[in-house]
Amino acid sequence: MIRFFFTSLFILLSLFSALYISDYDYFLNGISKFYFKGHITAYLTDYESFDNRIIKTSKVPQPWQFHSMFNKYEIDSDLEAYHRKTRTVTFLVIKNDSLLYEKYYDGFNSNSKSNSFSMAKSIVSALLGKAIQSGFIDNLDQPVIEFLSELKGPYVG
Repeated sequence: MIRFFFTSLFILLSLFSALYISDYDYFLNGISKFYFKGHITAYLTDYESFDNRIIKTSKVPQPWQFHSMFNKYEIDSDLEAYHRKTRTVTFLVIKNDSLLYEKYYDGFNSNSKSNSFSMAKSIVSALLGKAIQSGFIDNLDQPVIEFLSELKGPYVG
């Protein structure tokens, strides 16, 4: 029994050491910043546990214009229940070039900070579509390495 315990401890410490000195140390970082704080996945304020890069404000900011019907719609009770169930903290609807609807939950507001989750993917997708439309990118199949020559690795090609 003691031998089993020490063998298991040795294997665990070896695994921990291998992860720590390898390129997979992010795994230990994730465990310490999520699981050890009682979470099983990313959470709204996890940005506080990681390095953050400040994006400088534009010298010529262009805030969203408010739509003539801004916040004049009532949210359907099913949609409202969905937001409460999924613990949404911000809900925005943009129509064409203006903000049509805006609502915050759980004490969040327009100045609150959080990680971006899928919001960043939506913005990147919109920008990618605009870049294709404007001719900066040929199509979705164009290799990224044509834009980032310093990109290296086995999956580049």
